[in-house]
Amino acid sequence: MARPSRAIAVVLALLFGWAGAQWFYLGRRRRGIVYACTLPIAMLLSYVDALRFLWVDRAEFETRWSTPPSADRA
Repeated sequence: MARPSRAIAVVLALLFGWAGAQWFYLGRRRRGIVYACTLPIAMLLSYVDALRFLWVDRAEFETRWSTPPSADRA
């Protein structure tokens, strides 16, 4: 699988973050489902996620979110 793009993750968080789209894109399905089930809270958290993705440098983004999630990180 190709590495996820930080720019796409930010755009998904801004536009469709209320449904957890950024987490589904990054391979974190469980977190995406939680976002989709908690819409009012997820709407706010998706903007926080977008800022976090922008705030970290590229190496940190790849280390934290481009690696496949293990069972304890999902």
